[in-house]
Amino acid sequence: MTLLELWDRDGRTQADLVERLDVEQATMANTLRRMERDGLITRTPHPDDRRSQLISLTEKARSLEAPAKAAAEVVNQRAVSDISSGAADQLIELMKAAVETLRATR
Repeated sequence: MTLLELWDRDGRTQADLVERLDVEQATMANTLRRMERDGLITRTPHPDDRRSQLISLTEKARSLEAPAKAAAEVVNQRAVSDISSGAADQLIELMKAAVETLRATR
């Protein structure tokens, strides 16, 4: 999920990622630590906020985008292959509604 957010807009702060992904601060800190260890991100000081750092993708992480998205698309298509497209669309909407309900009841 973190890669998806950074592929969408590189150079986010950790706080922005926490908010966008609706995860705990400690969870994001651990995720980013592992991603940095694995050579997927770099951190640079935020130009306007000395307390923040910008999280940026490395070339290694950028090179993973196309194959990762292609693999996800294959799995997604397989998951709904036995239901009609209308039912698949409805399933997606129901899943989004369930996620929003969980977020609202925190």
